[in-house]
Amino acid sequence: MRILTLGIAVVALAITTNANAGTCNGEFGWLGKGNVYGMGEGSFVFTGEFSGTFFNTDTSDPTHKIATQCPGWSCPGFVDSYGFG
Repeated sequence: MRILTLGIAVVALAITTNANAGTCNGEFGWLGKGNVYGMGEGSFVFTGEFSGTFFNTDTSDPTHKIATQCPGWSCPGFVDSYGFG
């Protein structure tokens, strides 16, 4: 049921945003919270979530004050150390 509700919300947002397609200007404030684990000399892994709110300069736009939250991880140096970059 949650997935269906999320799907409907995403489709509704896509339709309203598409109807007003154009330039989108504003500011996005975000926060990352979670845990940091030491992985050895000078390297670490962050696991947690990133969330924030977008403040559109056009306050009548449907994306004004839209909030987002997603899981995330970060491992600085991972790409260089393991050759994935």
